[in-house]
Amino acid sequence: MHSPFASFVLEHGNDDTADLLLHADRSGDGMDRFSGGVDLGLACRTIESRRKLRGKLPSWVAQPELWLPSPLSAEQCSSELTARFKALIVAALGVRSVCDITGGLGADDVAFISGPGDENAAFMSGHGTEDAAVTGVVERLHYNDMNPALVEAAKHNFPLLGVDKATFSCVEVRPETDIAAEICGGKEVDMIFADPARRSGSGGKVFLLEDCSPDILELDLLSKARFVMLKLSPMADCTMLLGRLGGHCRDLYIIESGRECKEILILMDREHEGGCACHAVVLKEGCEPGVFDYSPKEESEAQAVYDTALGKIGPQELWLFEPGKALMKAGVFKSLCTRHGLMKLAPSTHLYTCKTPSKHLEAFGKHFKILETRLFCGRNIKSLAASYPAAEVSARNLKITSDELRKRLAVSPGGHIHIFACPLADGTKVLICCEV
Repeated sequence: MHSPFASFVLEHGNDDTADLLLHADRSGDGMDRFSGGVDLGLACRTIESRRKLRGKLPSWVAQPELWLPSPLSAEQCSSELTARFKALIVAALGVRSVCDITGGLGADDVAFISGPGDENAAFMSGHGTEDAAVTGVVERLHYNDMNPALVEAAKHNFPLLGVDKATFSCVEVRPETDIAAEICGGKEVDMIFADPARRSGSGGKVFLLEDCSPDILELDLLSKARFVMLKLSPMADCTMLLGRLGGHCRDLYIIESGRECKEILILMDREHEGGCACHAVVLKEGCEPGVFDYSPKEESEAQAVYDTALGKIGPQELWLFEPGKALMKAGVFKSLCTRHGLMKLAPSTHLYTCKTPSKHLEAFGKHFKILETRLFCGRNIKSLAASYPAAEVSARNLKITSDELRKRLAVSPGGHIHIFACPLADGTKVLICCEV
């Protein structure tokens, strides 16, 4: 049997929450309620949050008793995939105690306790850490958030999600805050985790560390724990981040999931000196993580190799490789040529050709079989739809959007054809017709 709260959430899961609030019963304690004592405001915020979590935290959505008081926190929280990957890092380090100073809904905290998941356990076993998936689960978790409603929700939710090893606090973390005394019960922890709020006072998104809350640069977290893990905006400049955070940055992870760059993770270690290892990571449900290790120094020294044969208009015995969002964010444009034998189309056209698909790159982008190449000109633009009436269309490095190009080509979306329009290294503009 569900509680009245959960029954209400399930019954009204598809309703207009604004309309529900209009029909509230005003009670003497100032709360908006329906009969049965349901806190209508919390129920409506939970309904809105559940809608945002359907694709991100399915195990949470399956539990209607959860309190979800902040739709904004639901929008910004980690998915189960990205949370389990963080748990993988924590397990591999052998971390036993974590303090989350910006708890939010607590998706990452639940993963720290629950462990990295089966797909990540297999990944760890294949990388020489056979026992980490079993012994690396966090034994002590300290959840903190400055929003009392989120703290109360975490206290209520964590036991329902199988987490019984947490303490809870509501402290605004400042440079003078004694984290061990005020949050961790007088005990030091192995790792501090932080996901600074990335909203300005006006509600707009911010990307600079000093504009986030709390300002990580002011807190000196490495003096309070050996490891610090930061979850940061996918829009942040990686080079700037490493420059601002200093020489104790050990690993930087660019996380892609669902063909989107979701977040940047930085692992800091006060015992580490000697440069930061960089990784582009692709996560897919039920699959081991795809990890592409890269080096900004290697990229700066690499020489791009350009495809000169693609300009020979006609049938091609080539494949096209389109890098995914993680590789694009990493900026490994030239080293794809030197490391994997790809040929770039043009300096600012981040598409590549190869004679056969690269197995090493399968997780990090898409391969297309090139059917033919045509000049990008009025005659071919008008006639292409006769050969390919349905196709996906992408304009790259041109003064035209993909939607505008689709209208000019007069092709319908869908099908198994993808048409790329882009310039080559010699300036020739082409239409590359590919089979997905």
